[in-house]
Amino acid sequence: MTISIRLFALLRKYLPRNATGNECTVEIEPGDTVLDVIHSLNIPVNIPKIILVNGQHVSLDSKEPLADGEIVSIFPLMAGG
Repeated sequence: MTISIRLFALLRKYLPRNATGNECTVEIEPGDTVLDVIHSLNIPVNIPKIILVNGQHVSLDSKEPLADGEIVSIFPLMAGG
């Protein structure tokens, strides 16, 4: 199965070499979750982040398996005024 990954701001450095801009496609196994993808990209789990799957917020510990063609977007938390 193939999904799209979009990483933003400081997380972009975790994209694989085949990335274009802030996005890449990756192959995942059936049953893989958001946490599995984060581990496969070597993104530290302790970095606070906002995770969207197809534009819908999901938690890091979501047990919902990802489906073919989904888009996972990950943003670091930002502070500012």
